[in-house]
Amino acid sequence: KQWYQRRVRGEVTSGNVLNEYVGVTQHNHRTGAMFNHTEDLIIAPDEKGMAVGCWDARTAEPHPQLVTGHNNVIRTVAHSPTMPAFMSCSDDFRARFWYYRGI
Repeated sequence: KQWYQRRVRGEVTSGNVLNEYVGVTQHNHRTGAMFNHTEDLIIAPDEKGMAVGCWDARTAEPHPQLVTGHNNVIRTVAHSPTMPAFMSCSDDFRARFWYYRGI
């Protein structure tokens, strides 16, 4: 069973949808999306492509996916709270550290 994950950012008091972040695929595992350290980007793993999807948090415009080199499903991504870096952890028993200067 394949489904496309739809990430939605909404306004809490009214329930209105502000942005939709579409593009990552997940088959069997649910993984969360997260903000980067400046809250400018939203990052989520893509199970089908074993990549990491990235969107502009304010406009929901997608950035190119990061091909991670993992050989199995990415179970989680964890972003640093203080610098432009994150880790991806996969079922291939690897954790990879990523640092970026800008997207």
